[in-house]
Amino acid sequence: MDTVKTNKAIFVTYEGIEGAGKSTQLSLVASHFTDNAKKVFQTREPGGTEVAEKIRSILIHPVHETLHPKTELYLMQAARVQHIEHKIRPALSTHDVILCDRFIDSSTVYQGIGRELGVTWVESLNRFSTGDLYPDITFFIDIPVDLSLSRMKQRKNLKKDKSQDRFENESAAFYTTLRNGYLELAKKHQDRFIVLDGTLSKEALVALQIQKIEEKIRS
Repeated sequence: MDTVKTNKAIFVTYEGIEGAGKSTQLSLVASHFTDNAKKVFQTREPGGTEVAEKIRSILIHPVHETLHPKTELYLMQAARVQHIEHKIRPALSTHDVILCDRFIDSSTVYQGIGRELGVTWVESLNRFSTGDLYPDITFFIDIPVDLSLSRMKQRKNLKKDKSQDRFENESAAFYTTLRNGYLELAKKHQDRFIVLDGTLSKEALVALQIQKIEEKIRS
């Protein structure tokens, strides 16, 4: 059984390699449902609470030492527990739509596959951290690796903060591994994964997501 849902809210997560446009799409979808009188909760991982955001800063901008892959994974899970217990679970009973930029599948792909820690082990940690809470819908915004690298380069050039993002400094081979991992995960969890072509226009992508979420709301 892949999906556990006991509350009224539709829980939607966004996944993709760097530069896929997750944050932009999430914001546009949130605006649509807010404009249509839905109570929307937007959040992200790692992050979402004060403690989890501090963990995020360690993960993305480590200043003292190199993070071991296991340390990276455990920090992700610690932030996730704080996020779920203090934000997501309460929102499940008070909101109509929850939109989260990254969730458990990022850990499975980035640490389980990309860092070679093992999918089975990471998924077991995900279950422990979430208490078997799974999204109703997971949108995987799929883009080619060369487009990902190009967008990251543009984003880095535009940043006022020139601090290094660990995940933006990985190789093309690493992102190819991640993309393939996501596609395999989408096949494994077809009941909740929806693969979207990230090269489509913003408007076309938003329309597809709204359609799928509204279908889930009506079901």
